[in-house]
Amino acid sequence: VVPGRVTLDIVLKPLPSVPPHAAASPASPCAFGDVCIGPVLALGLPNLVGGSLQLRFGRHAGAGVGFQILPTLPVLDLGSVGASLFTAEGRIYPFGGGFFLAAGFAYQVVEAKVDSGVIIAQGDVQLPAFFAGVGFMGHEGLVLGIDLGILFPLASRKVGVQSLGGAPASADLIVIAQAERQATRSVQDFLELFPALAQLNALRVGYLF
Repeated sequence: VVPGRVTLDIVLKPLPSVPPHAAASPASPCAFGDVCIGPVLALGLPNLVGGSLQLRFGRHAGAGVGFQILPTLPVLDLGSVGASLFTAEGRIYPFGGGFFLAAGFAYQVVEAKVDSGVIIAQGDVQLPAFFAGVGFMGHEGLVLGIDLGILFPLASRKVGVQSLGGAPASADLIVIAQAERQATRSVQDFLELFPALAQLNALRVGYLF
């Protein structure tokens, strides 16, 4: 600096770029990094109640295994029916939110018992199936959801029917034989209507951590 004049020498230098990993990232709310896991209870139809273990891998993938039952219920005054459903599925969350598409394996069993008044017969139908579904389920913490699954049979239905006896000692043998055939046929016809090839879970509630 001299009287009457100021001279400034300015030198510009590029700053080093900040590496992407240096930016602060939010901590994952899941207990295992990007994987959330937890139990989920289900209420639906035709299998009324059950539970599953659900997993969420990041924002776009998930999986689950579940078991649901229809407790044995009376059907008018003729007999009873019960059912169970096992599912193992993988899920894709295409938009990274709660909406998902699912596919996997299902195994449906339906049991029925008929009392003709003279003889009692029972039977069951077992059906392995390909499972496809669509629904909504949250990310982590307290989750609520709803889903619909469709079962596509992988094999012919396995139907087995047996007589349980129950005829009074005074009953005529011919009457017993006729009643046994009729009861067996009734069970057979009833089981051919099942399993219903769909499962609607109107409510899923659980906690993923």
